[in-house]
Amino acid sequence: MLHVLIGENSFALEQRLSQLVLHAGQQVEIFEGASMTREQLLSSTMAQSLFADERTIVIKSLSENAELWGELPSWLGSIAEHIHLILVESKPDKRTSTYKWLQKHTDIEQFELWTSHNHNEALAWLEVQATKLKIKLDNKLAQELVQRVGYNQWALYHTLEKLALRGQNSTLTLEDIIDSSTQDSVFELLQSALDGNTPAVLSIIERLKQTEDPYAVFGLLASQVTQVAVLSTTDQSAAQIASETGLHPYSLQKLKPYSKRLGREVISNITNRLAEADRAIKSSDVDVWAVLEQQLLHIAHQ
Repeated sequence: MLHVLIGENSFALEQRLSQLVLHAGQQVEIFEGASMTREQLLSSTMAQSLFADERTIVIKSLSENAELWGELPSWLGSIAEHIHLILVESKPDKRTSTYKWLQKHTDIEQFELWTSHNHNEALAWLEVQATKLKIKLDNKLAQELVQRVGYNQWALYHTLEKLALRGQNSTLTLEDIIDSSTQDSVFELLQSALDGNTPAVLSIIERLKQTEDPYAVFGLLASQVTQVAVLSTTDQSAAQIASETGLHPYSLQKLKPYSKRLGREVISNITNRLAEADRAIKSSDVDVWAVLEQQLLHIAHQ
């Protein structure tokens, strides 16, 4: 049996992996594919086990091992019948022949990162998790939680866990939601750049470097600039735009003043520069923090 789990939403993916492993109820072996040898691969998936008739083999990030990833289709047909194989990938190259083979011959389970398009799904999920943790969370407070924390499921879940420590059947208040989110910090970063506040830009970048992933920060920054660009093309309210595009009304409302002040030409220049930076990050081995700093300082000085 073969399962293929793919996606950058590591929370949802790990939940599904745990479900599969628990359901199998078998001896489980986990391998890091990036450092796996051909001998390990063959012995774990084709040899009989001395300890159990059936086994679950989990191989993570095999796509980082170019040689074995390329050979995958040729040996999948030879896997021993008693083996339940689970391949786990974060972001495999979809251009490879192996990925295309898996698409054609297996049912790939995808786990995408949540965005504002998943807003209602996030609220429903928070309600379920809060009930499990015995936290009283109404819709208004769930909305505030998403606004402050963002759509990262790990961050949302860890926040609920902290709140659960306050005691069984505790009632959550807005004052309990005090942690600044990455989304808030990135907005502060963009706001400082648009205001021409260079010292603040450098200070916030240094702060983010201590705890955040640069690719995630760049993604949030690009998303917020896109929202500014959308706002600059219409006189509609933030609520109307949110309804039509799926973007978050809270973020749009905060960004709207900048769309009017800067104008379309300046916003277009900013968007083009970030697009160039995105291509550079994806096509070469660059220091992402350095690229971020360079682009934001250019925005601050324009």
